[in-house]
Amino acid sequence: MEQLRNSINRFYSLPDKDWDIFTSIWKPDTIAKNEVLTRVGEVEKHMYFVNKGVLRGFFVHQDSEFTLGFSYDGDFSGIPDSFMNQVPSMYFLETLSPCEVLKTTYDKLQQAFEESREIERLSRIMAEKMLYGFSLRQVELQCMSAEERFKAFLRRSPHLLQMIPQKYLASYLNMAPETFSRLIRNVRI
Repeated sequence: MEQLRNSINRFYSLPDKDWDIFTSIWKPDTIAKNEVLTRVGEVEKHMYFVNKGVLRGFFVHQDSEFTLGFSYDGDFSGIPDSFMNQVPSMYFLETLSPCEVLKTTYDKLQQAFEESREIERLSRIMAEKMLYGFSLRQVELQCMSAEERFKAFLRRSPHLLQMIPQKYLASYLNMAPETFSRLIRNVRI
């Protein structure tokens, strides 16, 4: 729970009383590598907090996979639109490595919202940060060249080069694996 608290304290400080409520809804779990946690058409059952490991959200179109994003140590994970709205997922969620997570359910989170206005406020702030990140990513995908997207990625998350296979990083950056390989050899920031 310490890593969870450190992660949350970076942007919001829950009072101890509310922290006790919040931590009570999370249960530890270990998940094997290459495990599909959520499939297209399923309602996301859990929200995860990643203590250790890497997860990937992706969708499949015309037999090709398109990576939407990654979650790793200190991140929340899941399919947020499916989880928060309790609607079928349009995406898959899988582990890329063995993972140690904390997980909670929709019902437990809703109960925590009922018990604590501070937890509800925390959730709103997290949703705002997630929306901001999605907006920035959309601008990158729509307005930047492959090289500009690659440089932005290197500035933001260079550590992912060591954690995630290049084919998934290329997909995330919306470029061919060959373009990614060329950029990794030639681009410096």
